[in-house]
Amino acid sequence: MSRNRNRRRFLADVGAGLVVASLGPVMAQDLGIDRALTEVDPVPATDDRLTPLVDLILETPPAKLQPMLVKRLKSGALDLQRIVAACAVANAIKFNGYDYDGYHGFMALDPALQMSKELDATHAPLPVLKVVWRNAARIQKLGGASSRRQHTIPAGALSGDGGIKLRNATRAQDIETAEKLLASGAKSNAARFDLLQPTIQDGTDVHRVVLAWRSYEMIRNAGDARGLTLLRQCAGFAVDRTRMDKHNHRSPSPVRKLVPALIAEFGLEDFQPGKRVADDRWVTALGRAIYDGTPANSARLVARALKAGYGFEDVGAAASLASNELILRQVRDRRGNLKVHGASRGVHATDATNAWRNIARVSKPRHAAASLMIAAYHACKDGLYRGTDALPHAKHLAAVTTQEPAKLLDRMASCIRDQDHGGTTAAIHRYLGLGHDEAALRAKMIPFALADDGSLHHEKYWRTLREETAAARPAHRPLYYASMGRVLASGYGVPAPGVAEARALLGV
Repeated sequence: MSRNRNRRRFLADVGAGLVVASLGPVMAQDLGIDRALTEVDPVPATDDRLTPLVDLILETPPAKLQPMLVKRLKSGALDLQRIVAACAVANAIKFNGYDYDGYHGFMALDPALQMSKELDATHAPLPVLKVVWRNAARIQKLGGASSRRQHTIPAGALSGDGGIKLRNATRAQDIETAEKLLASGAKSNAARFDLLQPTIQDGTDVHRVVLAWRSYEMIRNAGDARGLTLLRQCAGFAVDRTRMDKHNHRSPSPVRKLVPALIAEFGLEDFQPGKRVADDRWVTALGRAIYDGTPANSARLVARALKAGYGFEDVGAAASLASNELILRQVRDRRGNLKVHGASRGVHATDATNAWRNIARVSKPRHAAASLMIAAYHACKDGLYRGTDALPHAKHLAAVTTQEPAKLLDRMASCIRDQDHGGTTAAIHRYLGLGHDEAALRAKMIPFALADDGSLHHEKYWRTLREETAAARPAHRPLYYASMGRVLASGYGVPAPGVAEARALLGV
């Protein structure tokens, strides 16, 4: 199909009434007309409302794509969810988990959509347009629609433990077998995600787990029929990670042996989660023990807590506190740099823990237990450049004399612009310590997360903040907001590509 025809189809929104799109994937499967277990294409041969937009994103440079999207948004022919879904599918087809900037662009998409819901109607498109620009730019830099990592998966048979076979295929760098197993081994996206768990648990790389969770989460935007396209990139990433590890002579992660050993030792293979309720002191103490421990011992602490009957939420909250502490305690690295945003150890650990906790919430108990053990392990593994005390220090708090909420918010914003990490965290602690409104605090913060580039991570980390504060106990929430403030101060002053252009088109 020609590029011009794709544009005409997109602009006219032709082809919306096909059988699967009309019936919905569940009913289509019940009627026996789904094709997931015979031969699966990354883009169905038949058309639907998403395919023309996927094609357009694959073909069009961001400077040309953005005005087209804004025009359709203004006319009501498009909405932000559909743009995000199409961009996610285009990214998965193009990169399949093999490209660093590519999968970072993917992981920012749903967080950007969720950010848009915190903004007024005139500003809501900005985070989505920002991240779509990033995705489209990377797609075009690597050849656009002319080259794609995803191709048709031939039909395959499955016997035995498909999850272990899939994992072993990724270890052998056999993407064809891995994708056959994923396509033929399950009839639902939830079952496919379960098949992927041994592969996701095969290492502690933050991108392995965050890409997996964001892929599964994206299905709610793109629809069940696109689930395989999205989940395939988890296998692609694992295959490529094996290649890079071998190239760089890196040993397999110790969690490959440690986690199964702990599950066997503590009887967590077929256990039922406990209902023992933890108080704030218990969660704080476990979080500190995880932070202060070695990776293996911290994973053991999680196994012991689960065996003792504590629930996944309380144990996960402790792992989250430990990861968050890395941001608040980070000091300058050996080169004298104080970069807390982007691919920093603290941001990586907190994003990873957030993803592991989300996976635990939708997984079987055995996989949930493994997820939280690896989250705790990661919090210690990424523990370089730890300072003695978390921000803010006493001197930072002493410098904050006002109690008025508006003045405290202005002080925080000024400190972010000055890249004053201590001042930013102190203003946040004082503001929240006085019981002022969290929503007003976020409203003051979010323009910084939107305007700056964040080294590919601002949107993803903003979503981590929102989810972790929503799940956190009131006593712990200021710690997460302080970390977000520090990340924004660290990343201030590097404008994100595409934001100025989007503002001009939207008139904001």
